[in-house]
Amino acid sequence: MATEELDMAEGQLNAEADEDAGLRSQHGSAWNRPASAALNSSLREKVASYRHARHTTAHGVLCSTCATRFGKQLSSCLLSALIPKG
Repeated sequence: MATEELDMAEGQLNAEADEDAGLRSQHGSAWNRPASAALNSSLREKVASYRHARHTTAHGVLCSTCATRFGKQLSSCLLSALIPKG
């Protein structure tokens, strides 16, 4: 996924969160849908993981930020994607 697409996805998540906060403020307890943060946390995590994956070197070595934040799960994912198939 290109950086521009990640920026656009994150921008849409931010716009939705801002709209949710505004409506929650305007309507108070009558605004009873789940908070935006609760609904889109997994999407934000995916955006962050794609951003950090782009920091991976050509050899599949994670930068220290990626390794700390996403640990072995992302490392395994990236390494398997780099191993030639067939």
